[in-house]
Amino acid sequence: MIRESARAFEDALTAARELYPKAEFPDGHTNLAAGLFNLAAVYRFQGRLADAGLLFQEALDIRKRVFKNDHPDTATNMSLLADVYKAQKRLADAEPHFKDALAMRRRLFKGDHPDVAKALNNLRCCMWIKSGRQTPSRCTWNR
Repeated sequence: MIRESARAFEDALTAARELYPKAEFPDGHTNLAAGLFNLAAVYRFQGRLADAGLLFQEALDIRKRVFKNDHPDTATNMSLLADVYKAQKRLADAEPHFKDALAMRRRLFKGDHPDVAKALNNLRCCMWIKSGRQTPSRCTWNR
């Protein structure tokens, strides 16, 4: 079932790339970013972390260009890219993305908000793993 899902998302991404060519959409398009993001999420689930990271990065680049200012989708994209880096033990690459996602969520959501709490927990886990005080498996349950 997962393979079929990946194939469907790959087909959707191919269609999105055809519908939103760079020549006509030099900054990209939100639908293209969504296609990249969705396929990256499937790859991440499959354990294809290198492929997922590349697609999450491409989607993030598009979202930063298209939205220009803070946007919840951009923050989510940053978090999941950081999560892929964390899973690859690339903590030095993950930490700045977790920090940026937290800062953006704090600007987007004032007061106590679950998205801010989740972003704070993601950063905390990354920093604890980096310091050797926590193992990745013990950190994931807090998500």
